[in-house]
Amino acid sequence: MPPDLHYARTADGVHIAYSVLGEGPALVFCPPMVWAIEWAFEDPSCSRYLNHLAEFSRLIVFDKRGTGHSDPMLTAPSLEQRADDMLAVMDASMTDTATVFGCSEGGSMALLFAATHPERVTGLISWATCVRIKGRLGEGAPFVAVPEVIDMWPDMIEKTWGTGQDLVGGPLPGSPEARVHARRQQLAASPAMARATAVLDAEIDVRAILPSVRVPTLVMHRAGEQVIRPEHGRYIAENIEGARYVELPGNEHFPWSEDFERALAETQEFITGVRPDIETDRVLSTVMFTDLVSSTDHAARMRDSGWKDVLEAHDRTIRAAVERHRGRYVKSTGDGSVSTFDGASRAVRCAKDIIRDVEKLGLEVRVGVHAGEIALTRSDIGGISVHIAQRVSELAAAGEVVVSSTVRDLAVGSGIYFIDRGLQTLKGVPDPWRVYLAKLA
Repeated sequence: MPPDLHYARTADGVHIAYSVLGEGPALVFCPPMVWAIEWAFEDPSCSRYLNHLAEFSRLIVFDKRGTGHSDPMLTAPSLEQRADDMLAVMDASMTDTATVFGCSEGGSMALLFAATHPERVTGLISWATCVRIKGRLGEGAPFVAVPEVIDMWPDMIEKTWGTGQDLVGGPLPGSPEARVHARRQQLAASPAMARATAVLDAEIDVRAILPSVRVPTLVMHRAGEQVIRPEHGRYIAENIEGARYVELPGNEHFPWSEDFERALAETQEFITGVRPDIETDRVLSTVMFTDLVSSTDHAARMRDSGWKDVLEAHDRTIRAAVERHRGRYVKSTGDGSVSTFDGASRAVRCAKDIIRDVEKLGLEVRVGVHAGEIALTRSDIGGISVHIAQRVSELAAAGEVVVSSTVRDLAVGSGIYFIDRGLQTLKGVPDPWRVYLAKLA
């Protein structure tokens, strides 16, 4: 459940929605462009990430003006207005000083706030931040995207807003990732506000601010980041005196979209001075992703309470099948699940049982399975093998189990046969993988 909403009133009379959870040193989270508190605590991955932050901090999250539950606006707020809104939220929540965490688009806001109000900032964290979108950072430095794309970006966002397709090279239409992103867009802002924000963001250039940031600074970026490439994180760290740069493995843009244990450890040490032990084991495991087909259509036909009951029955059914096949149910993804098994054939047979059992609820699922080395943490699993399993699941149609070549090789002699689906390019995976449709003999 999301935490209680409160409202801060700015000097110009705008109400900014915010929530507070946890105890400890104050941490103000400056959100990315596509954000709403309601979605953040509805999405399993984002909610888990925020609740982990609240384990060692007094976490303050807010909806920027014109977005989420904050007052609607006719125009996008300027960077100065956004910084003023942060000040109003800190005052309303009786927060004298705090670490400011700028995530993605929220990074420029956090940088300006830290430079302008150093007496209110104990530290600055920059995650996947870009200080300049239009044009190069400097001599030889890369663009965020080619100028032609930047010029098209506002119109493209307005046209596709609410579908999850606002970025070039974004999630595949109809994929679980696209549906999650679409929900985030719909709760965050209207198409007109999204377009206005994109127009404003394309003009933002806060490079001149960096030398004026005089607070302790931690800059984090993922090495394979494609939306805002890691060169931008390095540029920020190089131009803020004393800043520490940490490049993390992975290629997802948002901190909650991929294994975040090390990012949490870096954040906790920066804020509290104490670095937690990260309990990780690397093991060979078979990873299974399930995805509920046409979940958006089902939800639209039902009221909230009815759809919630269906999802709960869906989750119970999957959990029961995983337990029968000696698997470990890791987490729900909202309209799907992630589980692991110590045998490839058990995972495939479990997948077949899930498809059959879920049909009794009037639902259809698709399943992807991959075997490889994964990292086990206290709350999740991570590593490239998890990413591959998710991408493989997106290649399955309703009622299908699609597996990687590794699963096929490990399941030889199990009574399962496989139909070759050819080499496939998986988004975010360096090399193509051969995949197969799994059938029971």
